Amino acid sequence: MDDRLAYANASLDALRQLNDAFAGDSEEEQKKAFQRNKAIGIAQAIINTAGAVVAAINPAVGGLGIPAGLPGAALAALTGAAQVATIARSQFGGGGGGSTPSAPSQTISEPAPTTPQLDLGFLGAGAGQTGFRTYVVSSEVSNAQQANQRINDQATLVG
Repeated sequence: MDDRLAYANASLDALRQLNDAFAGDSEEEQKKAFQRNKAIGIAQAIINTAGAVVAAINPAVGGLGIPAGLPGAALAALTGAAQVATIARSQFGGGGGGSTPSAPSQTISEPAPTTPQLDLGFLGAGAGQTGFRTYVVSSEVSNAQQANQRINDQATLVG
């Protein structure tokens, strides 16, 4: 599940980078790019919420199983729903309302895994445009990292 979640997030990040690279200079084009980024952010929040719910109840990835993992799964679902609502409420422009606030980040002991970066240098000046917005949902990254750490901890041979 973690690999599929990572691939889905990497794909959505690539779409976001392409959207940002090809966003035009006019306000109308910027607004369209904002709406596309908003849709990508909502999709990413939904995917990460589903991963967090599964991780809370799946003993194979460190979850507590059913019924003990249900409170954690419910909390993950509610947090994800709040993130989707926050992203959906965001509006273009308007002094601070244009960007999606990220959820409070969680402290973890391992470094964040790097995702493949899309090199858009071949686009020339279009790749370095300013005036566009990006969105990060940091708590979902932390949830995926914690689930991955649990898998690694349980896979270690003792003896």
